[in-house]
Amino acid sequence: MKFIVANRWFLPEHSGGIPVYNNFLIEMLYSSPDIQLSILSLKSEENSAFFRSKNLEYTTIDFDEKPSLLNKLAKLDFIRNMNRSYKDYTISRMMAKKIESSSADIVEFMDIHSESYVYLKNNPKNKRKTKVIIRSHTPWGVLKPTYFKDEIGGIDAHFAIDRERFCFEQCDAITTPSDDLKNQLIKTYQIDPEKITVLPNIIDTDHFKIISSTKSNCYTFLHVGRFERAKGVITMIKAFIELCQETNDRIELINVGTPRGNAYAVCMSLLKQANLVDRVRFTGFVEYDDLPSYYSEADSVIAPPEIYESFSYTVAQAISCGRPVILSDSGGMPQTVNYGEYGRIFNKQSVSSLKEQMKEQMNDKNSNAEDIRNYTLKRFSLQSNKSVYESFYNMVRDL
Repeated sequence: MKFIVANRWFLPEHSGGIPVYNNFLIEMLYSSPDIQLSILSLKSEENSAFFRSKNLEYTTIDFDEKPSLLNKLAKLDFIRNMNRSYKDYTISRMMAKKIESSSADIVEFMDIHSESYVYLKNNPKNKRKTKVIIRSHTPWGVLKPTYFKDEIGGIDAHFAIDRERFCFEQCDAITTPSDDLKNQLIKTYQIDPEKITVLPNIIDTDHFKIISSTKSNCYTFLHVGRFERAKGVITMIKAFIELCQETNDRIELINVGTPRGNAYAVCMSLLKQANLVDRVRFTGFVEYDDLPSYYSEADSVIAPPEIYESFSYTVAQAISCGRPVILSDSGGMPQTVNYGEYGRIFNKQSVSSLKEQMKEQMNDKNSNAEDIRNYTLKRFSLQSNKSVYESFYNMVRDL
């Protein structure tokens, strides 16, 4: 069975949830003796060397992802959106051309930027032999309503939702990492529920593991992710300030991730007013390989997104390291901790709700690192999910 995984983002050049997913999908498929695996992506010397070292077939399309002159000069949102839409369409067209010459049995696309669009348009379901799977992480049609209107501008690709709807209609199967996203797809795009299969995301439980560390006298909260309003960081900082003002305990907050927008300035202003700047540390971007050491230093981890999240890699990585987590009730995130059994859930955007959960977690002496990690091994490890994925692909092949 010839299988192509098609997406513009792969490790090691890119980090983040989708490249991590792609990496484990490849590892899983590569180990199957019945699958002839090929990767299709944007041209990258770093990725090319990586896949060659693993003797994997790596096909590239030569597209410059740098912003075009039009995009740099554009001051109007609709021009930037049209330019983004044109770029996404061009990548989709180039991918389609490569796939059409491959005679693949199965192709799996990610729903990001509707990269399957041109292939599905040129090869309708009733005519093609190749089966098409779309892995839906968080499509724009679901994500868009959870952004503020003034945040949408540059990321709202023109025609994006219509393209997503077309791709979901024309593909053979869809997978999601959570039940909530499955329900959102059914509601937003009117998709037949039988077409959607929930397959958990996979994390590297050998990389993210319990590590012994020397704890300071401070209680340390950790936040990992982009430092921007949509990720709930302003709510988190406000809750942290209120908690510090209520307790005599020494508390600190470490933020791992790149600041975006004006959230950093807003939060620094709040911290200065409360005279708590020395209690909060911003590390900036941290390499994937170094993340376990940050989790091991934390007493608990906060994941406060306010936009829709179908799954939280931060939460899954944290509990794989045996760390207690406090997460918002955004989208499919509660399923990551089995709806509160392995993590504390607060009402997104609620400072008081988050503060109370932080306070309760600080006073909780019953968190068991081994129990938390064992749940992760059963739910998100490669070993526990391999047979589930293989059964799904065999089903798609036989459609």
